[in-house]
Amino acid sequence: MAAAEKHNFALREDGTVVAWGNNSAGQLGDGTVIDRQTPVPVANAGAGQLLQGVRSVVAGEAYGIAILDDGTVRTWGANGRGQLGTGDRAPRSCPGPVVGAGGLPIKDVVAVGVGERHSLLMLQQ
Repeated sequence: MAAAEKHNFALREDGTVVAWGNNSAGQLGDGTVIDRQTPVPVANAGAGQLLQGVRSVVAGEAYGIAILDDGTVRTWGANGRGQLGTGDRAPRSCPGPVVGAGGLPIKDVVAVGVGERHSLLMLQQ
């Protein structure tokens, strides 16, 4: 489980995530900006399916971060300060990869942390 002031996430046993609450910035990750009073699945951007293989999920102020089983990270929601790690400041209503130098997805992530409008990744050494 992960909770922020106005939205919540629950990691299911099958490695998928559901979300509910405020969705004004797409922070529920369901491809919309519609508030939800009951849990909805977090989508996988561009794949037309659920985000799967999630090891952990964290809730930021108006965004979400998931570490996948392969050590990559997906983020979604508000991005006014670049907190999604996507190389821009555009909000996302579906999860997308965190990228590093050269636009390549960051790998080997073992933990994440969030602040009000920033995120931290801990990489395996």
